[in-house]
Amino acid sequence: MTDARIRTGDVVIDLVERGKMVVVERAAHSVDAHRQTESYDISEYKSHPLLDVSDTEAVWTCVYLPDKPSTEFSGTYDFPESRLARVPVEEANQDLRRTQERQAVSMLEMLFSMATTLDEDWAVEARSFEEALGIIATNAALPEEIVDEARELADVQETVAAEGDD
Repeated sequence: MTDARIRTGDVVIDLVERGKMVVVERAAHSVDAHRQTESYDISEYKSHPLLDVSDTEAVWTCVYLPDKPSTEFSGTYDFPESRLARVPVEEANQDLRRTQERQAVSMLEMLFSMATTLDEDWAVEARSFEEALGIIATNAALPEEIVDEARELADVQETVAAEGDD
């Protein structure tokens, strides 16, 4: 059965303009949240009477894909989820799976493999789980800026959670 849920990295079709796009990130968890941060109402922008945009659906940032090979791409555009249809490219071959799933399995495989080869010296070096993840990320040859960004995002999330507890 085809998974129609939209995720970052998916190829989608703009149901109004009929253009092919790739989803680059989630712009907002809901149309309502998007409305609060932007100067326009995305539910009304280039709306179509057959597309019933709800305030609770996600908003995705996409880039239009050119029809012919090119190094020039459109800018990024935000779309309510109901305006997008995912192209299930993994259905082309039974051996294919969604790119996001392959990436997650690959990263977890690397982490599990590293976990089985850890020795006591490593365990002594890592005094916390966060330090352990940093060591694993370095050993996995992840670029330092990616690791730093992930740490910063985790710090922000922890700060927001702590403020919510007050």
